[in-house]
Amino acid sequence: KVVLWFVLLISLIVPINNSAKYKNNNWLLNTLQPIQSISLKQEVQKAEGLYNSYIQNENTTYEEYRKVRDNKYIAYIQYGIFDILLPCLWIIGIIVIIFRDLIIHITLAISNKKSNKVKEKYKNIFEDCKQQLKIKRKIKLINQKYKNYPAIYGIINPKILINEENLVNYSEQEIKYMFMHELSHYKGFDLYLNFLLKIVNIIHWFNPFCYIFFKRIRQDIELKADSIAIKNLQNEEVKQYALTIIK
Repeated sequence: KVVLWFVLLISLIVPINNSAKYKNNNWLLNTLQPIQSISLKQEVQKAEGLYNSYIQNENTTYEEYRKVRDNKYIAYIQYGIFDILLPCLWIIGIIVIIFRDLIIHITLAISNKKSNKVKEKYKNIFEDCKQQLKIKRKIKLINQKYKNYPAIYGIINPKILINEENLVNYSEQEIKYMFMHELSHYKGFDLYLNFLLKIVNIIHWFNPFCYIFFKRIRQDIELKADSIAIKNLQNEEVKQYALTIIK
């Protein structure tokens, strides 16, 4: 299912025109059709030309003149809205979202630099989880206060963010399950899918249908991570893992 979401996200980033073969069958892509190069400039030129032809015609009645004049005004108004105003609002929305994400990224970076040393027991649990999931890549464990619960962060240099002040409320076994879940996101390439999701969100911020599907995609991503973690646990651990994740 996640693969299907991946194909959908790619189709939303790359402007494509569906062929007649898929237009009737693929209702989802039709609903979330990428932004196309739609311009009303030709309609303005057409209305302007028609208006000028009626002006030069001596047999033009006042009713005909008023009709083509009104059509010209309507064409200019539509052009101003759809070719100028809405694209400007779309670009402003993109800038605002990018600026917001940059602030979050900078805040996390500052928080990571001020991070305290991670206790050895958490490092040992973390390394055991990596071995259990057969992950060889170096992934940093960072103790910070920005996020209360473990979360994986970063694509080029992935990190697991933890808050030791909050982890004291959990047993070592529960902490292990949290690490297993976050590392399963890495093993399942969810970092790249989330990055792709963020790009689509920036481009289609105005589309309410996207937020509905994004929520569903994130739910499927979490379920996929759970399935990866469960496959690497003993049968008697599955129940406790589930209780820890929903805790």
